[in-house]
Amino acid sequence: MKPEANTHQLSPDAPTDIGAGSRQLSLTEWTLSMPERACHVPAPPHPELRVERAAVPSYELSHALYNAVGVTVCWTDRRAWHYTDWTKWVENPRLETWVGTVEGTPAGFFELLGHDDGSVEVVLFGLLPQFRGQGVGGAFLSACIEAGWRYSFDVTGRVAAAEEISEVQRVFLLTSTLDHPNALKNYLARGFVVESSEEFDKHVPDPRGSYLDLPFDPRDPRRP
Repeated sequence: MKPEANTHQLSPDAPTDIGAGSRQLSLTEWTLSMPERACHVPAPPHPELRVERAAVPSYELSHALYNAVGVTVCWTDRRAWHYTDWTKWVENPRLETWVGTVEGTPAGFFELLGHDDGSVEVVLFGLLPQFRGQGVGGAFLSACIEAGWRYSFDVTGRVAAAEEISEVQRVFLLTSTLDHPNALKNYLARGFVVESSEEFDKHVPDPRGSYLDLPFDPRDPRRP
């Protein structure tokens, strides 16, 4: 899992009461980068894992997976998004959404976003709680990395007409201490390196909201 980047401007109709019940947390955030495809250290494959791009933009799918994956790792930034915000996001031609399944059940998803400098960002990456610690995460992350390096900028709407990007220059992501305890170790094991780090305080709303009545607070460092 990884934290979200606040790169999307909200609709003026989006709700503004997401600060209710928020807690101020001291966080460390790392920018992780993979400068070459050869740096990727593939994880052992998982025999039941299937990974496929969701090529048809679907607000409903992305919204459901965002909540299902993110509720236990404090993904809260998009709780303020209105229907139009989600639709604009999933229809962005630079965005790719990929879904992993195990025995036909959605196990996780990731989002890839191409940038003008030829880099590809893993905007979100995560597994549903039932599939964590089951040997799925490493294989799913390797699939994510390979999809990042295969990302094509030669698609209408992905780059400005004056720019010519022939291949991906690097794959990168952000992760923080809000993430799953094994996340950073998993990223480093697959070949990412720490590019930079930052410490800051952030008000984090209760991620449970009205979505799921968890028996624990996901903001607690002692969470399961």
